[in-house]
Amino acid sequence: MQINNTSTKMCRFIFAVFLLLSFCVNAQDFNNFKSLKSSGEVPQKFMTSSTEKYNKEVEKMSTKEQNRLRRTKKQFYLESSFIIDDMLLSGKVMFNDPVGIYINKVMDELLKNDQELRRKVEVYVIKSNEVNAFTTNNGIIFVTIGLVAQIENEAELAFILCHELTHFVNQHNLNEYVENTNIRSGRGTYRGTNLDDKLLARSNYSKKQESEADLQGLQRFLKSGYDPSTLDGVFDVLQYSHLPFDELPYKKSFIETPNLKFPSSYYLKKTKEIEASGNDDSLATHPAVKLRREAVADKVKGYDSKGKSKFIIGEKEFNTAQKQCRFEMCNVFLHYFNFEAAIYNSYLLMQDDPNSLFLKKCIGKSLYGLSKYANSDRYDEAHEDYDDVQGSSQQVYYLFDKMQHSELNVLTVAYLYSLKKQYPEDKEIAALTEDIFSELPKYYDDKSFFSTSPRPANLDSLLKADTLTKVTEETKKTDADNDDDDQGKAKSLKKKSKYDKINAEAKKKEVTSTNNYLKYAFVDLLKDPGFVSDYDKAIVTWNKKKKQKEYEETDEYKKVQTKKERREKRNGVALGLKKIVIVNPFYYKVDESKKNNPVKLVASENAQKDFNNEIKNNATLSGLNYELLDKKDLTPKSADLFNDLSVLNSYISEAGKHDDMHFVNYMTDDIQSLTKKYGTKYFDWTGIVSYREHNISASTMNLYLSCFTIFLPPLFIYAVYNSVRPHYNTYVYSEIINLETGEQKHNYVKKIKFKDRPDVVNSALYDLYLQYKKTNN
Repeated sequence: MQINNTSTKMCRFIFAVFLLLSFCVNAQDFNNFKSLKSSGEVPQKFMTSSTEKYNKEVEKMSTKEQNRLRRTKKQFYLESSFIIDDMLLSGKVMFNDPVGIYINKVMDELLKNDQELRRKVEVYVIKSNEVNAFTTNNGIIFVTIGLVAQIENEAELAFILCHELTHFVNQHNLNEYVENTNIRSGRGTYRGTNLDDKLLARSNYSKKQESEADLQGLQRFLKSGYDPSTLDGVFDVLQYSHLPFDELPYKKSFIETPNLKFPSSYYLKKTKEIEASGNDDSLATHPAVKLRREAVADKVKGYDSKGKSKFIIGEKEFNTAQKQCRFEMCNVFLHYFNFEAAIYNSYLLMQDDPNSLFLKKCIGKSLYGLSKYANSDRYDEAHEDYDDVQGSSQQVYYLFDKMQHSELNVLTVAYLYSLKKQYPEDKEIAALTEDIFSELPKYYDDKSFFSTSPRPANLDSLLKADTLTKVTEETKKTDADNDDDDQGKAKSLKKKSKYDKINAEAKKKEVTSTNNYLKYAFVDLLKDPGFVSDYDKAIVTWNKKKKQKEYEETDEYKKVQTKKERREKRNGVALGLKKIVIVNPFYYKVDESKKNNPVKLVASENAQKDFNNEIKNNATLSGLNYELLDKKDLTPKSADLFNDLSVLNSYISEAGKHDDMHFVNYMTDDIQSLTKKYGTKYFDWTGIVSYREHNISASTMNLYLSCFTIFLPPLFIYAVYNSVRPHYNTYVYSEIINLETGEQKHNYVKKIKFKDRPDVVNSALYDLYLQYKKTNN
């Protein structure tokens, strides 16, 4: 059959355009990298309640097992069901994300001949920089972005998945829980063992399971099409997991500018040598990496790798997934205040993507974070001791260890302001710049300190000296050159006038001053009227802050605050909010008498469902305009809600770490999208804790009664009644945050000396929402 040539060309053209569009839609723009997110249909495990999962596991238990074993297993299923769900809904786990899709393709390849097992297993990526993968008893395998960032090929990933599959198939989690319970309780063969022996027994049992997962996982791996010659690399990853994903010498010029260069004494001549980890397994949960490496190598020795491959799904897909993880690591480093790690991670990535705005902002955010914590006298919370770091990245930690807080602030302002000029439309950069600029006057409240003249030609050579106070040969030579007879410094000085000598000495001190090089940090920026104006504004803002802080220390301010607190306690507040968004309401029932498991998990989850309805009813009755976002309300089509909650979880988690410090959140773009989407900037985190206090023990009460009731018979009945009556307290908590400013609008904590009956909860909520609704008018 003859095919029309024109039609063929047209079809090929359309197909090529389709492929190009598909690539453009799915490809990640690393210059403007966006954080990895979930997509598509929400998996069932994210929507099923923890209680339902627990009940299903209990139903599958054998009725022939001993009662003690059944109780232990039931407790395991209870705890694991709730812990796993907390992980799934934490905002750190993703579904149908690009990296997860790729890893699931690898799992499909491994289990293409075992579809029954494949249906039982689900693989999800977790936003953690730890190099790890772990498995749950119900078939969930979590793989961290830190692991994907470190491995070298798809075959290594495949072996790790095979290892985790063995943990699931052999139910290692459950078995270890039962064994550890027996060890802790001294049951069976562990009867009479001391603490050291118990610790050793737990370690040995865990190591036995890990070895089993290695060797049985290897058997599954060898049946696949992946190359076993790559397996030695897996153990390299384990041994050096404490290092960044690459090892490159850190260049001094990376963080510096033409006008701001730091002394050579701020840089190590030699960084700490790299040492392999994981070789001491005395009381570890895993065998020594060396032993694991040798055991696997022994099994694959002489194995024919012909026809086997490092990549089956594809090298390009692997490289893309790995790069996405490496970029995502920047966000995770920032979230946990690992600022120096974020800078080095960005440095590595900028070798291939030097123009990435995302990476430039990551560096700016890191400098901002370090400066803010330095300015709040909490630098140790954001800075890691360089002695604990190995390899080239130690240079970064050493630099920020030697840098004075004043120098750090100058560097941060110089970097962020230059970035702001480069990207004037970026609101996140503008917010960071404005905030840190307002704190620069803490160190330099007169901009005349900074020079508008170019740096001296001999300043670079002075900075290369071991200390800036050392008089260099270059300075001596300059003195000698002024002597026409060139007869040395002594003769030269005799010919100079007293004033020449004084001025020369003053100039020498100026050049060799510790902070001299900082004077030239803003040489170019001071030519910009906008920068000069912003500096003037920063000085005014700083002086206002100082006066306000001084006022807050006065008795007058404290009296005003005391009156305000009393008035609010008596009359409540009047916030006049037009709308609030209530985020993930929580409800905990706590029984202090249950020492091992004080939180009543099932009862808490059931109470939370009722609590959501009570929130809706009372908000409606009070006339408050609200929207409720709850992770327990997910449906198959709720991927957007899941992503919104992930952003909000990350936001509140980060904000809580800063305490009272004003800190521009690192998720400004996402937060602005949420305030626009929901039509309000006020978001409320609310919840209830029902607390049952521990009663006096029977022996203590008997002693009390025997001593006092003889003399005071009327107290007898009262004492007995109070000894057996449980004491309840209900705590109502609500915190409203203005997401645009990051400021706390209202913080409400109320203790009610009653059990959490519906009338108690409804009364508290209705009163609370009336206060949020009403105005002062």
